[in-house]
Order: sequence, then C-alpha cells, then structure tokens
Amino acid sequence: MVLSEYKLWKVVTGQEPYPKTVEKYEAELAEDERLTDTARKKIQKEVDEWDERDQQALRIIGFTVSDQLLGPVRSSSTAKEAWNELMQIHAPNDKQRKFSLLRRLYRLDMSSNSSLIEHERVFDNIVQSLAAIGKMIDPDELIILYANSLPVDIFSNWIQSQMAFVDKMTITEFKGRVREEARRLNIHGLNEGLGVERDPDTVQANMAKSNVRIFPPKKGKPTYPPSRSPGRRLLQAHHGTVPRNAGSKSPKLEEGRW
Repeated sequence: MVLSEYKLWKVVTGQEPYPKTVEKYEAELAEDERLTDTARKKIQKEVDEWDERDQQALRIIGFTVSDQLLGPVRSSSTAKEAWNELMQIHAPNDKQRKFSLLRRLYRLDMSSNSSLIEHERVFDNIVQSLAAIGKMIDPDELIILYANSLPVDIFSNWIQSQMAFVDKMTITEFKGRVREEARRLNIHGLNEGLGVERDPDTVQANMAKSNVRIFPPKKGKPTYPPSRSPGRRLLQAHHGTVPRNAGSKSPKLEEGRW
C-alpha cells in the first residue's frame, strides 16, 4: 500500500500522534523556566514535519478513493479523521468484503490472455481495497503473494534468484524488477505475450541489427580490358562496359561481318 511505502500509515492510524507544541511545553514548565531558542526550534520542526506528513497522507487518501467518497475526505482536517470517516462508511460490510478480497488475493493467478501491466493493476486494486477497510498486509508477504501469482513456467527460476533480496525491497521495487525481467524475455523473443513494452534503446539496436545484410551485395557488371577482337567487343557492348561504336576501326558489326 502507498501509505505504508511512504511510512505514513502510523500517522493515519494515530500510532504517531500530533506532537506537543511549543505552547504546551511551556505550559508544563515552572514559572521561572523558559525554553531555549534551540529547544523551541527543535519542537517547532517536529510539529512542522508531522503536519507535512499528515497532509501528504491526506492527499494520498483523496487520490485513491472513488469520487463518491471524496466528500468525507475533503471535509476532514487530518488523515486520521478522513480514514475514520471512510471506516464508518464501509463498516457494515467489512467482514464479508475482507474475506472476499483476501480470497481473491491469495488465489490470484495471472491469466494467459492478460498482460503483466493488467495483472499488476488487478493486484494493486485488491490490496488497496483491503487497506481501505483496515486490512494491512506485511510488505514481505505482499512480495511473496505477487510472485506467487506470476506464471510459473515463465518466472519460476527467476523468482528463486530474487528471494534472497526480498527483505531489502518494497513491493514497488519488486514489481519493477518483474517488469525488467519481462522486457528481457521479450527482447530475446522468449515470451512476447507478457504485454510489456520494450526499452526504446534496445528496440532501436535490434532494428539496426536486423537491417544488416546476410548475403553479400550483388556483383556489378563484369568489366573487361579493351580488346580489338570483334567477338570480345561484342560481348563488352552486350554488358554495357563499352559503347558498341566506341571509336574503333574493327569490322562493322551491324553488317554481320567479323
């Protein structure tokens, strides 16, 4: 989920609450105590950073919900408030919907007539729908689920080689690697049904290679050294290497005499 990848989920759920302001800190101090300028700047920086992250989370929620649900989001002042409003809307059918979505996610397989991009879109929609009802899936598990949904006959060996790096990747990075592998297979003509566009530079290089001539170029017309022999001159004239009447005093060919 986007909120988790940007490390904003704890702001949305309230696990990272709004920090105390300078005013609250000063209210807790004794009458003869004051915050230093350095302390005030540090506290204000923490508040500003939290506000920025909260607004970023609110924008992401607004971009991912349908138009019918934008009203509750726009009327909310914080990401947590917007999320709670959405939870209230979906609450009656949450359990049934969660079961249905989880079953789809765990049984998801890329169909033979769909492209990799379409399959990725289906996967993302299910994950985002689960997140909308409060079901978050661990990033490592998301990678394994996505890898498991890919065609075994195409990606099996490649996936095994990537498993050692799963704990260092996000789901977005893993999907990017899958697309790169699909392009590589496409370039080598191993599987063009994945529906991933080839890299333009690679395509241009392959087209250049395909224009190389396999057979040697056609030979030009044979040339012969000048000769006074009427027979040889007739052959040269036939091939166009010398004019038929090139200033020679040889017998006239048109009269059929040699």
